[in-house]
Amino acid sequence: MKRPKLRPLPYTWKAENRTETPGLALMNGSQLRAHLTYAEARKLADKIHDLCDANGNPETPLPTTEAEQE
Repeated sequence: MKRPKLRPLPYTWKAENRTETPGLALMNGSQLRAHLTYAEARKLADKIHDLCDANGNPETPLPTTEAEQE
């Protein structure tokens, strides 16, 4: 069985009452699996980042510039 993967895309949720909620869709192929507002997406990304750090996978440092090396 293939591992399921999600792909984030900009997406505006349109409710039955015609209200629109801008945010991100989490897609699996062509299927919408979740819709998150931008605040919800940021909170989820922070949680995923924290879980990766807790697993011993710290963030890779950015390369330094010449000015920072002086």
